[in-house]
Amino acid sequence: MLGNSTLSKEQAEDTEEQLQQIKPPDSANLHLTLANLALRKGDLSTAENELQRALTADPKSAIAHMAMGNFLFSRKEMDRAGQEFKTAAELAPARSLLRMRYAEFQSNSRGAKRCACDSEGSDAAGS
Repeated sequence: MLGNSTLSKEQAEDTEEQLQQIKPPDSANLHLTLANLALRKGDLSTAENELQRALTADPKSAIAHMAMGNFLFSRKEMDRAGQEFKTAAELAPARSLLRMRYAEFQSNSRGAKRCACDSEGSDAAGS
């Protein structure tokens, strides 16, 4: 969900301003939208805060957990991203795309850890 918008930075600012004026009810979807708009403007701090607010508004939102996981993944915070992906998968219906994304993350994480271990082992053997 995050970063898929085709809005320009200016359009994101206009949309955010309109949302602030109408004061929609507090909801995970509202905060996910505000997080997307913040990302379009390059405001990572606000995006992270809005993602956290989305999770607070609806702790059982698989979409909010996946969005937070994607955000953390983009910042290379793999442990935290993995936990968010896991939570999203646990909350999502069986055979959902969110469960497949978590399985993909786990598979890639294991491969990266094996490569890092193999690399460390060859470095130690080479010295």
